[in-house]
Amino acid sequence: MSFREKISVLGMYLALLAGSMTYSVIIVWCFVQVIPLEVVHRRILVGVVYLFVVVLAVRFYIPKFRKYW
Repeated sequence: MSFREKISVLGMYLALLAGSMTYSVIIVWCFVQVIPLEVVHRRILVGVVYLFVVVLAVRFYIPKFRKYW
């Protein structure tokens, strides 16, 4: 694998992680609109939802990226 391909794969992983943060913040914001939470609990919820979204993203998107390797 060339250096350019490695950088491309790294970029895809970073885009995947950044997109997961966007989705997790949107999910938590919708949840907080229904059930108000304190800041500490909201941060914990964002962390848990982020990990859940990342696991799902890695599970479903990474196999699609293998064609670029």
